[in-house]
Amino acid sequence: MVDLTTILVKDPRYDGSILVPISDIIDESDLMMISGISKPIIKRPGINKITKFFGYKKDASNIEEHQMTDSYGSIYHIVVCRVCYEIKKADSAELFFVYGLGEASYKNLGPDNGVGACYPVAMAEKRAESRAILYDLGLDFYGEDESPQFYQEKSAASIPESLSEKQKEEIASSWGKKNLIDYAKNICGKCLDMNEQDVKTLFRKILGMEPSAKVSLSELDYDNIVKIVAAVEIKRSLGTKIYESYLEMYSKDLK
Repeated sequence: MVDLTTILVKDPRYDGSILVPISDIIDESDLMMISGISKPIIKRPGINKITKFFGYKKDASNIEEHQMTDSYGSIYHIVVCRVCYEIKKADSAELFFVYGLGEASYKNLGPDNGVGACYPVAMAEKRAESRAILYDLGLDFYGEDESPQFYQEKSAASIPESLSEKQKEEIASSWGKKNLIDYAKNICGKCLDMNEQDVKTLFRKILGMEPSAKVSLSELDYDNIVKIVAAVEIKRSLGTKIYESYLEMYSKDLK
């Protein structure tokens, strides 16, 4: 593992004149090493700790979709996110800005039914955020959102080897589904200002369930979870009218 006590970063609040040991901010649990990857990989909680420690505040986040052409002439879509953080000088009210760029497409999100591929907008944004912070501090780390391989290795490393292959697959699948559901809940709570009961009611409506029905993670397949994530993304970014049309379309399919 990496000796964090040997890594110093220049405190951006003081124009880099003060050095801070990275071990004052994160610990070994915030990093992982993968065979064949030369750089340490910092997990999302580690990025969040660094952001909070230095006072980076997200000023703006811009999402765009573009068409790209690969070397075979095939056209594919790519989501691009630009983020901007502001940080205040320690000895004045002056602000300066830090920028990051992230991209996501089927070429860098793993399998079609994988966790990352189900929400490319969020993956592009996470990559942009991690890159902005790591580049500004000069940390030669990868963010864990950079590659779907990192998620797979992280999950595999946490599953006991004593389990059967079927049990391992079931655990990995549950983790993947939980990540998606947690993401959808996060959008509802932070972006749509919904309480927990409203979120459950929304999920039941999306899935065409009775108002009193229990929504159990173990009983949901990936198709239904993707419907939930897609619905809350649409409600957040495209508005109620298109969202209602989306629900109407799926309610017909479910009847």
